[in-house]
Amino acid sequence: VDLCVLLCGLNDFKRLWKGRTAEVFRQDLAEAVAEIREILGPETLVVLPALPMESTRFPEPLRSFAIMLSDAFDREKEAVAAEAEGTLYIAKPEVAWWQRLNAIFGELLSSDGVHPNEDGYALFGDFLAQSIADHVLSRPRKNLDVVFSTAVDAVQQRGGCGDGEDEACDAAFLV
Repeated sequence: VDLCVLLCGLNDFKRLWKGRTAEVFRQDLAEAVAEIREILGPETLVVLPALPMESTRFPEPLRSFAIMLSDAFDREKEAVAAEAEGTLYIAKPEVAWWQRLNAIFGELLSSDGVHPNEDGYALFGDFLAQSIADHVLSRPRKNLDVVFSTAVDAVQQRGGCGDGEDEACDAAFLV
């Protein structure tokens, strides 16, 4: 498995009065990430996206309170990602991003005024996919470096490639 995206956090605030603080959430999330890595393998990228709450239709001051709580849980996700190798935190898209998409596609929230509708989830998924792709493409490619180094070593041991007649030798430089 190459990738595991874990959407979580905000609903934990519903249990805040039972002691379910952002710090407890962080500990549980760190354990969950470790379990995911154990089950899926160390090469699996675990993605912890922030949850965009700014477009919610909660009335004020509830809306601002929900955003504040969401941000607190998102900071814990960011901290877990910083500590756990192979884990990526993705910050939420800017409010202007949602506004532009609302102007293009129309309403992106479901009738509850909190959760995205089908189009909203699809667009958020596209945002996450692009963020993940940017991350993956920016990482050093260890395996490719090893292959390239091995190919170069082999060519050097043979004394070079000559005049391009050796296809295997030429292919080594295409790696």
